[in-house]
Amino acid sequence: GFLEKRIHFVPVSGWKGINIQNKPPSGCALGEWYRGPTLLQAMDGFQPAPRKYDKPLRVIVNDVYAEGKGVTVRGRVAQGVTQVGEKLL
Repeated sequence: GFLEKRIHFVPVSGWKGINIQNKPPSGCALGEWYRGPTLLQAMDGFQPAPRKYDKPLRVIVNDVYAEGKGVTVRGRVAQGVTQVGEKLL
């Protein structure tokens, strides 16, 4: 599950752009009760997931595409690192 202390709720209006970059303007109903950060301020405070750089490379494969003569693999690095020029299996 998720740690409750790391979950933040940020009310926004994507249609009117309220509380995304700037605080709600005066007279806005949201400004009457919400005193927290804007969406961008909350995102700036995100903590990245801990990564194990000293471990072997592990990639979680999400998709595989056949393109012409080659194959493209899309995935997320779970641990480890890779560098330019390294061959991957």
